[in-house]
Amino acid sequence: MAYDNFKPTIWSAKIQAELEKLCILQESCNTQFQGEVGEGKRVKIIGATRPTAKVYMPGSEIDAAETPVDTSMYLDVNQYRYTHFIVEDIDQAQSVDGLMQSYIKGSAQELAEQRDSFIASLSATATYFSEQTEISTEDDAKTLIDDAFVQLWNNGVKISDSVVIEITPWFYNMFKNKLTELYTNNVELI
Repeated sequence: MAYDNFKPTIWSAKIQAELEKLCILQESCNTQFQGEVGEGKRVKIIGATRPTAKVYMPGSEIDAAETPVDTSMYLDVNQYRYTHFIVEDIDQAQSVDGLMQSYIKGSAQELAEQRDSFIASLSATATYFSEQTEISTEDDAKTLIDDAFVQLWNNGVKISDSVVIEITPWFYNMFKNKLTELYTNNVELI
């Protein structure tokens, strides 16, 4: 076997680039602590609650200072995935146009599916779930989205907050058709 022309740094970078392009659910995740996680097995994320605003009457004493509740949480590194393949003759594999790219893309697809599956599994710990709803019309699609927004707003999400919804192409098509119909017939409503 000849390893003279093997360039693992270049190949690793391509795998990472492909992986980032293929991950869907990660786009909706908070990844601001990702760099710190690499420094250890656990990151303590400091939480801060808002202090209570009280009415002040001029000339009167104010209440004793409050101690905000600690809402810190830990982010544990507890998921590890990898792909591992062997190429018998590196020189020959590099000479076959597209072979290494195919291996790299396949590895990235597998890792992306694993990452998205794990992120999706975290929804099992969510506080609010809707009942399973059969969607058969464009009206059903819009009603479901509207109901989801009402649920979010009733639980502290502001109307001005950004909300991400991951939907299938089939559902998107139904929802888009309903919005197009509404826009065409009710410009003022939209």
